[in-house]
Amino acid sequence: MILIHERVEELAKQADEYLLEKVQEENRSSWAQVFAELIVEECRYVMDCNKGSDQNPAWNQALSETSEKIKQHFGVEE
Repeated sequence: MILIHERVEELAKQADEYLLEKVQEENRSSWAQVFAELIVEECRYVMDCNKGSDQNPAWNQALSETSEKIKQHFGVEE
């Protein structure tokens, strides 16, 4: 039996809730797409939370730029 990290389970529930809200709208995203977007946003959130943990401005800038590149790479729209 494979145990799924609690946060991944929470993200799956969020994807379900999002789709339930959107079912009545014409734009029906697939569950997998919404789930993937939530995973990408979670990764970006972790990076953003680490900004400022280092006194080096270059490190903080690198985190910001990488966070944005991840969003662009996976095509996640806010």
